[in-house]
Amino acid sequence: VVPAIKPAAALSQTKVIGLLATPGTVKRAYTANLIREFAADCSVIQLGSSELAPAIETLFWEGIDSPEVWERTATQLLAQPRAQEMDTVVLACTHFPLIRDRLAVLIPNINWVDSGAAIARRVAHILNELGKTPSSEQTGGQHALVLGESPSDHFCQALKARGIDLLDQ
Repeated sequence: VVPAIKPAAALSQTKVIGLLATPGTVKRAYTANLIREFAADCSVIQLGSSELAPAIETLFWEGIDSPEVWERTATQLLAQPRAQEMDTVVLACTHFPLIRDRLAVLIPNINWVDSGAAIARRVAHILNELGKTPSSEQTGGQHALVLGESPSDHFCQALKARGIDLLDQ
């Protein structure tokens, strides 16, 4: 995932943006280069969370919510220097937009930015190349293709509740 630093920097009025990511993303030279190239005029508050992605997976695979993780993450982000000036946060992991609504309750009045739309376009392109496009009866909605182990009933229900149908493998 390419952290959506460029659109966040363009959107921010205060020029103080948060970067909520995995620890690996925060440490990568690639991320530092993106900040240098596209957010040189911004103060970027970086928080690498090692517990957020696993908690999100547990929520969507097993239905077990972890409000203490969401709250701890919000508290850690808001405890950073200049956080009170922050008006935009980059959700720099594919998992993080899945709890955007939960985070928005804990950190209101923030522009939340992610690269989900760009990722979706790329995945659609790859699926098309692989011949894994939706059948005629599946077109018109949102779809998911799960590779690897079979998804749990809870995960399938979570997708369906969001209007997402599973594609046949």
